[in-house]
Amino acid sequence: MKEISSKLKKQIMGLKYEEIVSQHSFCYDLLVYGIEALGNFYVMKEAERFIEAKKPAKELFKKFSIIRPRGFGHDKGKFSFRTDKIADDGIFIPLHFLPKKHRISLFDRDYYHRTSLDSWISKKDDAILLLEHYWITQDFENLSLVEKGIQFGRDMLNVSVREFNKNKGRDSGKFNNLGEGLIEYYSSFLAKFH
Repeated sequence: MKEISSKLKKQIMGLKYEEIVSQHSFCYDLLVYGIEALGNFYVMKEAERFIEAKKPAKELFKKFSIIRPRGFGHDKGKFSFRTDKIADDGIFIPLHFLPKKHRISLFDRDYYHRTSLDSWISKKDDAILLLEHYWITQDFENLSLVEKGIQFGRDMLNVSVREFNKNKGRDSGKFNNLGEGLIEYYSSFLAKFH
């Protein structure tokens, strides 16, 4: 995997929250949905590695602080993990932009609108199956579901990149350059797993 350049990392980490949220494509296509896609991909890729090593799902849950939060809303009943746990594995995530102890839901129903875009590459039926599935701990030991989850994360990141490229005219040139740098970094991360 290509390392993120120290210059790009410094520029992104130097951004203030107000600056970031004012740049629609950079903020939402890359930093919100892009990071969520990368997280879904990486946790499922790690689940696959745990299956191959015959490690129980509870060890994966411990590594990423995976829980099923209580509450209502679109992610009710979905497992979530701590975003900083991905960063602990050396993946650059601009954590200063996110609330402390930020969590990402796996296969959140909020992603329905992403799967409905024409840029979704793989089988939409598989994506919808994952979004509608009521996950239990043992599902993280089911190789077939985990492989679908890996593809889901890959597809969702590809959609985020395409949406950023389609909409980046809304953002300032500075943010377009930062976004292109992030895309190059995250794409090299995905390529490492082919």
